[in-house]
Amino acid sequence: MAFNRFRLMVRSALYAAVGVALVLVAVPDAAVGAIPDDNGQIAYWRSGELWLMDADGASPRPLVTTVVVDCCPAFSSDGTKIAFTGFDPDEPAPKGVVPDIWVIGADGSGLRNVTSLPGPDFALGPSWSPDGKQLVYATTDWDLWIVDVDTGARKQITFDRAHQNLPSWSPDGSLIAHCSMPVAGNLISGDENIWVMEPDGNNSRQLTTDGNSCSPAWSPDSSRIAYVTYDFSGPAPDDHADVWIMNADGSAKRNLTNNPKRFDRNPTWSPDGAKIAFDSAGPLRVREDPVLGEVFETDPPSDIYVVASGGGTPTQLTTGDQGDADPTWQPLPGIHRVGLVDPDQGMWYLREQGTVRSLFYGNPGDVPFLGDWDCDG
Repeated sequence: MAFNRFRLMVRSALYAAVGVALVLVAVPDAAVGAIPDDNGQIAYWRSGELWLMDADGASPRPLVTTVVVDCCPAFSSDGTKIAFTGFDPDEPAPKGVVPDIWVIGADGSGLRNVTSLPGPDFALGPSWSPDGKQLVYATTDWDLWIVDVDTGARKQITFDRAHQNLPSWSPDGSLIAHCSMPVAGNLISGDENIWVMEPDGNNSRQLTTDGNSCSPAWSPDSSRIAYVTYDFSGPAPDDHADVWIMNADGSAKRNLTNNPKRFDRNPTWSPDGAKIAFDSAGPLRVREDPVLGEVFETDPPSDIYVVASGGGTPTQLTTGDQGDADPTWQPLPGIHRVGLVDPDQGMWYLREQGTVRSLFYGNPGDVPFLGDWDCDG
């Protein structure tokens, strides 16, 4: 997969009174493993298509093949829809090769163009509002815009001359993180950092200062941000990138992947906050193309990996030469963590399906202790 440095590299606890001896406890995310079925599928880019796979890498299958997928798939907070950047190759020029924001159901239904900008304008890098009604994205002027998913009504939220891209809306709805690259005169400075602002564009503030950071991704509880830092300090073959994590205020930065000579990019959190998926490729090599001239490529191409958000050895989920990138993890919000522990049995959880809810033990295959009950009756 061709590599360009300036290409966009581009988620209620319920307390119930029950007639058994249970102990209320505070359960931090890091102390709890994956809630059964809480981490849904992973959608990702594969050679211009949108694919899905199970959270362990099993059952990879195509979801979108009729529209060319350029990058940046993003699950809605309820896990039912996926937004992405792409274009319809059958449309006449200039629009046919210019990307818009598209949305499709996670079941493959309802594919449609949400922005439908007139060519040569483009839109890219979508991120959902927590209520699933809006998407924030970057456009031709490198400002950030918000579009109403149902009506297509758009509004601009940044107006400066810096290049803004890859926005990420916090799950609590309070902030939008994004990459920003200053412009001096008619020249891009090349220094890219992560900023946050309120959804109306106000109260913007800078979180990173290294000049090579982008691709912010919020943790499910909005307390942390995963992001990518690039290192271009040496000769091109030594360029690399790592996934980092910081607090939402920019403090406590730490290198999560620390993988020299590879490009670890495009992080996405598991819905339980315990893991981060990302794509990894590299190292770089230079190839002479008869048409394009000097082309930088990663060898081998990118694959999808998963690592514990606290650190550790990544697990590879995809293989092959097709290039897999831009993962996004499906939330399944019908399941909620319950802060109740039976000292003899362990953690119990709640599954919510409409008004019917079940309290069940956290190990797959165990029989529910209390069965089902109607929380409304």
